[in-house]
Amino acid sequence: MDLRQLQKALAAFAVLSPTHFYVHFAEVFLCVATSEKGSCTFREIEKSLNLSNSGVSRTVNALSDVNRRGQDGFDLLEMVPDPTEGRRFIVRLTPKGEAFKRSLDLA
Repeated sequence: MDLRQLQKALAAFAVLSPTHFYVHFAEVFLCVATSEKGSCTFREIEKSLNLSNSGVSRTVNALSDVNRRGQDGFDLLEMVPDPTEGRRFIVRLTPKGEAFKRSLDLA
């Protein structure tokens, strides 16, 4: 992971939510935003960041439109069913996530 990208993401997330921000939010966002295919599976995120499946799930939910507690999330990521494997989900950027990515000069 590029440390300059992480530094930009950390600063931007701190502005979005100064009280409910965790470093792995930025790491997961960058993992998805900088992937060559524009999306990742949970397993790819787990391997890339050395996180557990439950950790990835909680983080992706927090970065989605509604978190696991039913509260508003960041609406930067979305989960969609994998068309090739019905039990798997793909994580990709939402339109807001794409705009956030551009604001970080990751385009």
